[in-house]
Amino acid sequence: MGALGVSGHPLRRRQFEEVLWSSPDKLKKDLEKDPLEQHLVELESIIRQAGAENIAGLLLEPVIGAAGTALVPPAGYYQAVKQICRKHEILFMADEVMTGLGRTGSTFGLDHWETTADIVTLGKSLGAGYAPIAATLLTDEVLGPIREGSGVIMSGHTYSGHPLSCATAFQVLTIIEQDNLLENVRRMSDLLMQGLARIRGKFDFVQTVRGKGLLLGMELDPAVPGLQGKIIDRCFENGLLVYPAVGGKEGKDENGLLIAPPYVISKSETEQLLELFGTSISQVAQSL
Repeated sequence: MGALGVSGHPLRRRQFEEVLWSSPDKLKKDLEKDPLEQHLVELESIIRQAGAENIAGLLLEPVIGAAGTALVPPAGYYQAVKQICRKHEILFMADEVMTGLGRTGSTFGLDHWETTADIVTLGKSLGAGYAPIAATLLTDEVLGPIREGSGVIMSGHTYSGHPLSCATAFQVLTIIEQDNLLENVRRMSDLLMQGLARIRGKFDFVQTVRGKGLLLGMELDPAVPGLQGKIIDRCFENGLLVYPAVGGKEGKDENGLLIAPPYVISKSETEQLLELFGTSISQVAQSL
């Protein structure tokens, strides 16, 4: 519930709104259409309205996944946002659960903006699906007062630090580095993006293709009812798994698809993915 309280995913929040703790207004400017300066003015305005002394931190997902269909902020965005946070003594936090450890073609999603966060959350790629594990990274500046004070971070669960999960995560990180998987992510990303762009050109209801690395998204025309679900179902029937996401100006349209294959995907497998995806969309288009 705490995580949902700072989430910008309207559909997931909807049934819990009455019990979620209140927070300042969300950022609403369009990351693709509005200039960087307008984003910064909006952020400064929200901080003034809430009072910087009442804001512990700003939590952002470097490349917005399920809540934005692989939405990518403009160049310079996170460097500028971090400067504003520093000025107001607000912690800059990055949710790298989806984007971290290689998914976007770099170790961290924020690497694309040549900046770092004060606190980073990790998951998903840390265990590669083999074992449940997540982690939180803190800078020395954040951890220092805790060490000098109580020395305790009061959080955790029954299986925190589980040896099997930790051993799995260590091996996953070793393989990512030894097999140079980030290079493969970047190489297959280019191939996949080109293929998705070709698919986009064939169908009027495909509005946008975007993303970084192997976290790519496709936004569909929200005016076509049920289109997202029909494509997901047809992909499944044809042997391909794609993930639903929301999009649109308010982030409420159920019109997004995420394409996020494994880091080890080969050229032939990428071509097969594109063939299955294109065929599935074509079959749905014929039924409309």
